[in-house]
Amino acid sequence: MIVKSTWTPMIADAYANKYGEVAQDFLSLVVIPSLAALEQKGVEIAAQEDQVLAAFHLHDHRHLITKTSMALCLGIQSLWEQQLRDYLCNCPKAGGITWKVIRKASWGFSPKAPTLNELFSEIRGLPIEGFESYRRLDKLQLLGNVCRHGAGDSADKLQARYPELWPQVMVEAIQTGSSLLTSLPLGAIQITVDLLRDLVNAVVLFWLDMRIACTEALIPNNAAMIEEVARLRAKRELLL
Repeated sequence: MIVKSTWTPMIADAYANKYGEVAQDFLSLVVIPSLAALEQKGVEIAAQEDQVLAAFHLHDHRHLITKTSMALCLGIQSLWEQQLRDYLCNCPKAGGITWKVIRKASWGFSPKAPTLNELFSEIRGLPIEGFESYRRLDKLQLLGNVCRHGAGDSADKLQARYPELWPQVMVEAIQTGSSLLTSLPLGAIQITVDLLRDLVNAVVLFWLDMRIACTEALIPNNAAMIEEVARLRAKRELLL
């Protein structure tokens, strides 16, 4: 991410200092253990002596894993969106922007009302689309909305922008030489642990880049600050 030299740290940046760590804790303490426990339960079900009964039980269990993965994805998206709203609410605002406007704003772009993207740009002076994490954050927002509401505008945008979320459908299309379906089945979305980890990493990367920008702007020529920026930049490599 390239941050303009006139970037000015705000009290909101101090409040957001631990946002990335909160997201990481949600991943390591909630997401991964929950799905690991469900996978282990699936192994136990598959090992039952009555294989016919186990097959029916395993079908229901796989459905539970899918629904749990969707719920955890929605949890990540809600956490990120709340962090972003809180950040903007803690920033000094002008031009008629109030906390109510921020709370009601949606993600993306709309001719009808200010969006979070536009508010971030107006309040902080740079486009959120300029962050390296943006594409993955956009995927998180759309996927979270699909997990919450199902078919709709977000599902259409998700399919158009990120068809890789339907890997099996894509493989079948390649094998048969056919095009992707006009409307991909929502039940075929693959929400894996690796995907959830990548989405959390995008949240962490966004707040890390914010922290780097603020640290660089505080005392640019201070040796301790230069060393801290180098340390923070080293952490970025694992998140890209």
